[in-house]
Amino acid sequence: MISKNLINSKIWIPPVAAFFFGIANVNGQETKKDTLREKEIDEVVVVAYGKAKKTSYTGSVATISSEKINNRPVTNITKALEGQVPGLQAVSSSGQPGSTASIRIRGIGSVSASSNPLFVVDGMPFDGNINSISPNDIESISVLKDATASSLYGSRGANGVIIVTTKSGKKGEARVNFNISQGFSSRAVKDYEQVSTDQYFQLYWEALRNGYKSSQVSSQQAAQMATDNLVNALGINPYGSKFPKPVGTDGKLLSGATPLWNDDWRDILQRVASRNQVDLDFSGGNEKSNYFFSLGYLDDKGIAIGSGFRKYSSRLKINSEVKKWLNVGANLAYTNSLQEAPPSSDSRTDNIINAARVIPSFYPYYERNADGSYKLDAGGNYIYDFGNTARQVLCRIKMQQRLYL
Repeated sequence: MISKNLINSKIWIPPVAAFFFGIANVNGQETKKDTLREKEIDEVVVVAYGKAKKTSYTGSVATISSEKINNRPVTNITKALEGQVPGLQAVSSSGQPGSTASIRIRGIGSVSASSNPLFVVDGMPFDGNINSISPNDIESISVLKDATASSLYGSRGANGVIIVTTKSGKKGEARVNFNISQGFSSRAVKDYEQVSTDQYFQLYWEALRNGYKSSQVSSQQAAQMATDNLVNALGINPYGSKFPKPVGTDGKLLSGATPLWNDDWRDILQRVASRNQVDLDFSGGNEKSNYFFSLGYLDDKGIAIGSGFRKYSSRLKINSEVKKWLNVGANLAYTNSLQEAPPSSDSRTDNIINAARVIPSFYPYYERNADGSYKLDAGGNYIYDFGNTARQVLCRIKMQQRLYL
């Protein structure tokens, strides 16, 4: 009996073991196909002349999805790359709306030639203005960073390659996306503090006195000369006719002298920037064809008066499988943009940002009467104060020899 029971147990156990291993094998296959990890392993990246799985591509590539691009209110796609790709340097030299960031992927490759990367849009090298591509039309951006870019695109890819893939229609019901966004911005860093009109007159008086002093001119004489010539040197007297010589020989303002106006040119030449964007797109498709059509409007105004970027864009993308061996498609884009960019580089003397910083507040923006009130034209409008010829000359000299405090 004991022997029989042992034999029975041996005969009964193997089916259970086989059944157990069978279930384990089935579960393993299902997990491999359905888990998120399997999807991440099979992530597809866009490379030259097609697509490849990220695991099978031997080069260094970084991919930015449309979700990451749309989360940033950017006018130019180069601004969307900032901080998104390891090893990529994006430097914006100006806050001018519509300006392009300087992109460096593999550093500076040449002293005389360009170090900019090659842009490839939907498989074609792109030499146009990158501003013409609306960020809302982008499906993904792939950045090829290492030497494989040269092997794929030759010498043009020596500085790296940025591959832009625009959106296409997807199989299923027609989709309509409509998006409106609005925002405001101002200076991120507070500007330098400026001296007041009273401080400026006293400091300028001191500069004149020091300039007049010499071995033949005493300190008292230099002080009197500075008092007498101060208003003529600056070309204006904001203290009115009651104080023709607002600063005494001691370098202090006379008692009761008060400026009749104080025009801060930063309030006049700068403003709160605004950004308005409207995007509308239609897409759809079936097993053999798909379509994508988009319209976009952007109005981006900078903090400097007269600066801004306005753009109207549209894109039509159609793909159709006519035969199993023949695909026909069209990819058309139209962009109309207008960029207003007043001088803002540091090397320009007419830098509008710097002008608002260095023009003293006692030089009025509009013409003033003797009592400090505004002069009006026949229509009751303010009159711009362009100054007379003498004041323009003095202003030019003052701008070249201004005081730094």
